[in-house]
Amino acid sequence: MILANKKWYIQDAKGRIYVMAYNSDIYQCVEEFHQGSINDIVTSPNHNYALTIGENGMIKSWDYCRKVVVS
Repeated sequence: MILANKKWYIQDAKGRIYVMAYNSDIYQCVEEFHQGSINDIVTSPNHNYALTIGENGMIKSWDYCRKVVVS
């Protein structure tokens, strides 16, 4: 679970990522990402990107504003 841009980004054990406003308890699934859990996530302080590494060793770059995986 991380806080970025006044939103909580939460990852469950099956690799889904949810977003929740900082002052709310309503959340929505924004991405089904890796197969298995995400072991680590890092967000860029200057751009709308997050990098993740999955339980399977796969690394993905995610534009969380556009909700797309980028190459």
